[in-house]
Amino acid sequence: MKLRREFGCFKVFAFDGDGVLWRGRTPILSGIKVLNELLCLGKTVVLVTNNSTKSREMYQETLRKMGINLPLANIYCSSYGVAVYLSQHGYRSAYVVGEDGLKEELVKAGIKVKRKAEAVVVGMDRKISYSKIATASKLVRDQGAFFIATNRDATFPTEKGEYPGAGSIVAAIEVAAKKSVDVNIGKPQPYMFQLIMKDHNAEPSEIVVIGDRLETDIAAAKRISAKSILVLTGVAKKEDVEKSLEKPDYILKDLSELLE
Repeated sequence: MKLRREFGCFKVFAFDGDGVLWRGRTPILSGIKVLNELLCLGKTVVLVTNNSTKSREMYQETLRKMGINLPLANIYCSSYGVAVYLSQHGYRSAYVVGEDGLKEELVKAGIKVKRKAEAVVVGMDRKISYSKIATASKLVRDQGAFFIATNRDATFPTEKGEYPGAGSIVAAIEVAAKKSVDVNIGKPQPYMFQLIMKDHNAEPSEIVVIGDRLETDIAAAKRISAKSILVLTGVAKKEDVEKSLEKPDYILKDLSELLE
């Protein structure tokens, strides 16, 4: 097995996680095999995920258990992206609606996680409560806190189907705060890809984005003028492409079709 000729020109292969490499806690075996083959070929493989529930170290361990050894520097989760963004822009405290991985990345970046804060960070939170929504919206509405989202995914795929995603929580806080987010870090916004291009010295023409969502993965590729591959192992189906404005450059049944 070898890489198909049309994909050989790419230097960086940017993989989404949910629906591409795993579904819930279940690995998608075709994806793992192909990812390891790319590493053997000397390609730069990066994980780019909107999921903010884990830190980079957590994702590295998740991948290791699946049989993938990816350097920490090649993992770009929205929890890390938010931490980098806030640090770059001088924020030193944040109220967090999110899980431990998000808080861990913020603390590592020197940002204090506290109730009275300069910024409100909203991500996926499987223990979301009325109290968290109230506190976050009040900070934004009444105290003028900077409002940043890890991503706006309405849903995320699991073994049991699609469940509400971070976007549903962001929307609730926007309504209560009477204000839209100031910044969204996750795809389709280009921020995490800008970090990748800088860190790995890559041009957009050298990157191919591989994902399962038209409105995030494929749209993100278009925004940075990179090529895109839609895999049909996650959210989007082939018939969705016909109705979408976001057209992938390639459509694959699963990642095994990267090889020949």
